[in-house]
Amino acid sequence: MKLIELTDVEQRVHAYSALARHQDRLAIDRCFYISHHEHYPAFKQILVESLTKTRPHWPLGPRDVVVIDRSREAGTRFDTDQARALSEFCKTAGLPLANVVMVSQSNNLGAYYQSFREIGATQKPGWVAYHHFFQRLAEFYADMPLTDCDYDRLVDLPPRFLCTNNKLRSHRRVLVEYLLATEKTERYFLSFRMKDVFGTAANYDTFVQNHFPGFEQLLSRQHAGGAEPQEFDLDEGEAKVSYIDSYPEDPARQSILALVSESDMLPPMLRVTEKSLKPFVFFRPQIVWGPAGALTLLRQFGFRTFGNVIDESYDATVAPQNRLMQILAEMDRLYELLSDRDARQRFIADTRDICAHNQVHLQKHLIDRIQEDFVQACNFLVQRSVMGLEQPIPACDSTTGTATEIPPAARQN
Repeated sequence: MKLIELTDVEQRVHAYSALARHQDRLAIDRCFYISHHEHYPAFKQILVESLTKTRPHWPLGPRDVVVIDRSREAGTRFDTDQARALSEFCKTAGLPLANVVMVSQSNNLGAYYQSFREIGATQKPGWVAYHHFFQRLAEFYADMPLTDCDYDRLVDLPPRFLCTNNKLRSHRRVLVEYLLATEKTERYFLSFRMKDVFGTAANYDTFVQNHFPGFEQLLSRQHAGGAEPQEFDLDEGEAKVSYIDSYPEDPARQSILALVSESDMLPPMLRVTEKSLKPFVFFRPQIVWGPAGALTLLRQFGFRTFGNVIDESYDATVAPQNRLMQILAEMDRLYELLSDRDARQRFIADTRDICAHNQVHLQKHLIDRIQEDFVQACNFLVQRSVMGLEQPIPACDSTTGTATEIPPAARQN
């Protein structure tokens, strides 16, 4: 395979390394690589300029691929102008639209094709999941001597949970305000930083009304008149690992479990980020406050979850309010249970093997796993194109977004 970059080398992200490493395994003649940073304000212009650079290689054929790498983020859907520009390029260059491969962190694809349907397209681009920050995290820790971080020592300490919320998002604020209102913050090492405010107080109130109507009366005591909730910051004065938003090392070592506040929790988004992997570095179990299906995704990536000691049924609950209530109830149950020394000892013993597996998998095997999935998915798309198989745009409810085409390869953990 010949790998041809259409954007600056400095803009590469990690899907490029997967393409470069596995060139001999990809059933592709020429791969044209475009790095798309999610927050480019002029993405259509950059897209058109990048695609124009393929002209010396025309005509393009069924074994040629254009990769648009958005793996730094989940990847918002194309608007109609972008979809039209991409469709017109494919017609002119002789490239099947299915041979344009969108790379993104999201594992839920259906809602992203709406703009192609709106312009009358009958075919759609390919979409492959890849996670830039998974690879970056694994590379960072690849050669570090990792340990169990004093896990057994917690038998003799009262239970504390770690919950970091570095960037303010509305679903994280709901969680923090609930803990404040119910006077349960003393159970947590809790961070909640107000440095990056997403939206106004009015927008937050609307968010609560739409997605957490049962919380309105409880939360109103904390943000009456639009007042901001109390700020907690574990970063100041704390030893921390210097990586991606920092992770407070001392509280992590003193916590028996992490409550992970993910970046997203509403459909159609379906992804987990490196936030769900950080507890594994410190040999700790976790509960994930994120989208429904987050734990299923972690298992697909080769990690093991903690259903032997934690009620993980929340992961299948679609409604955000109900999912959060299940999580909070489970955190309460675990706090009461782990207040007993013998129960803490059993909990640590019952989770030790899973923690060890997750730590080793992240450090030694994760990059190979996600790159293998990526290669298989790319080859699947090209093989369909070579065989002349159509890839019609799937029908999808853009609210729930249920169409998932090429999930990570199913393997036994």
